Amino acid sequence: MNRSISIPLAIISALGVTACGVTPTVTNVSPARGSTYVLLGTVDSATGTDPSPVCTGTPVPPVTNVPAWWAGIDTQTRNQVVVTGFELWSNTLPSCLNARHDVYRGHFVYDLAQLRALDQPNSPVATRINSATMRLTIQGGVNDRATTTLRCFNLAGGVTAINLLAPGTTILTGLNQVNATAAFPPTVKRIEQIIPLPSPLPGTIGPLTFSPGGAGLLIVDVDLRDEVMGALNRGDAAIGFSLISVAEARPTVTGDEMLDCRTFVTPGVLEVKSL
Repeated sequence: MNRSISIPLAIISALGVTACGVTPTVTNVSPARGSTYVLLGTVDSATGTDPSPVCTGTPVPPVTNVPAWWAGIDTQTRNQVVVTGFELWSNTLPSCLNARHDVYRGHFVYDLAQLRALDQPNSPVATRINSATMRLTIQGGVNDRATTTLRCFNLAGGVTAINLLAPGTTILTGLNQVNATAAFPPTVKRIEQIIPLPSPLPGTIGPLTFSPGGAGLLIVDVDLRDEVMGALNRGDAAIGFSLISVAEARPTVTGDEMLDCRTFVTPGVLEVKSL
């Protein structure tokens, strides 16, 4: 006996899509990039709290002039990277206890207008996203470096984590000083830790996939599908992220410690594949 079978149209459509194959739409969004830093500590005896006159005179070695350091980096690099990490400086004049700890965070933001342009009647693009990924290239170097107090890690340098910026946060491009670590652009969620790295490489931790890039580079591919869908569903105009330093609290320095762990990171495009 022949029996007719009724197959819902939605299932037929889905089968047709699977059978024929549909090439997803690929949208690449370039980030706006910026970095902030804060200076913690004492350079000279102006506060009156340091042993006098042992800290009088020109600090030895000269403390870093951050704007001049940034200006001395070639324009192409400045336009592509953010800075994350720290620099620890000590005044080496005999018996002078002055020290300064500079903390850096890198930020990058993706405008979502290109994705919103893919909305269709009764079919917002947020419901059709297959994947959303972003690549970080970290110039961390090939060796661990440390003082008695702080450590700069091989491959990851001074980068310890990636956080989600608060919705609506705007960033200033270039490198800009803030008054305290509390004045860094606010974040609302930790995406994942970068330090400690998985061992051996390549390896994966949560949404992060790590691989060595050679010559001291670390490649970190970040799965951001859930974060992008969430931002679109909330109606956010953009989505942004901060890279957190491995040392954001001022350390107690017991000697003449010096360590430059300012780390350049290149945030790549946000690649979104949607049906």
